Amino acid sequence: MELKQLECFVTIAEERHFGCAARRLVVSTATLSRRLNDLERVLGVRLFERDSRHVELTPAGAELLPVAQEAIRTVRDLGTLAQHLVQRRAGSLRALYSSGNGPLMSALVRRLRQEHPGVEVELEQRLSVEVAEAVASGEVPLGICRAFKPRGLAHLVLVREPNDTMLLPADHRLSSREVITLEDLAGETLLEPDRSVDWLLPDSRRWLEAGAAVTIRHARIKSEMELADRVAAGEGLSVTSAGCATRNARPDLVARPYVGPPSCPPREEVLLWRPRDRHPLVAAMVALARAHVAGEAAPRPGTALRHGRARAGAGAAVG
Repeated sequence: MELKQLECFVTIAEERHFGCAARRLVVSTATLSRRLNDLERVLGVRLFERDSRHVELTPAGAELLPVAQEAIRTVRDLGTLAQHLVQRRAGSLRALYSSGNGPLMSALVRRLRQEHPGVEVELEQRLSVEVAEAVASGEVPLGICRAFKPRGLAHLVLVREPNDTMLLPADHRLSSREVITLEDLAGETLLEPDRSVDWLLPDSRRWLEAGAAVTIRHARIKSEMELADRVAAGEGLSVTSAGCATRNARPDLVARPYVGPPSCPPREEVLLWRPRDRHPLVAAMVALARAHVAGEAAPRPGTALRHGRARAGAGAAVG
């Protein structure tokens, strides 16, 4: 017994006309008659009394009709449930992001939810190196972090901005300068984040090679907010990006353009994923990220503000 045979039986009973039933099921009347005959042979009963003008249920057909209708509903419900289970498996995603990339990850997730209503996304912030390691190990399918591109992972640069901004306390002696040079830093202490946070900033050796008369304080800083806290507390100054300074705007900090050696590569925020991952939501996120990059006409929030600060003059604070 096949589902299409039951559908023929129920449709003929509802239409009471072979031609109408055939059109409704998009089959020929010959196919319809054959399926009905096959069903009657399997059941061992005649379901309809029919002639050239009339189609009527037999007593057996009338008794079996509600059973057949229920059977069809059950099979269709089973298919719907199976589809929901598949969608549930494909409808959840776990993703990591590093400090400062929350707005970027949030924007992509919002777009993902618009295109896939009901999708569940679990987000967690970690150090950049931890994000890369988690994606490489298969713990999570994708993540956004800072410049870590382990071998074997696919990556897409989402944001690139220069590390050319000095973050310093608002009451610092250099806070009134329009720009800060290497000579201005003589006698200052610079915070050097651990490589797990940002490996593109100039390290101690590069500062010394540039002739900077500075003291380097190494620190395992876990987030941009912690970096801002330490600078505000007077532990040292920090070279960062305009975006980082803007995201952490506060009255006790200012940011000034830094012009001078040592130069450092631009700060890159990258999306990482395993190239062989066939998870549909990973593919969707990568597609959204590519569209984001292709359509990024305006500078990232913070970059324009940084130039605005420079034009505004010496007294402008972060934000």
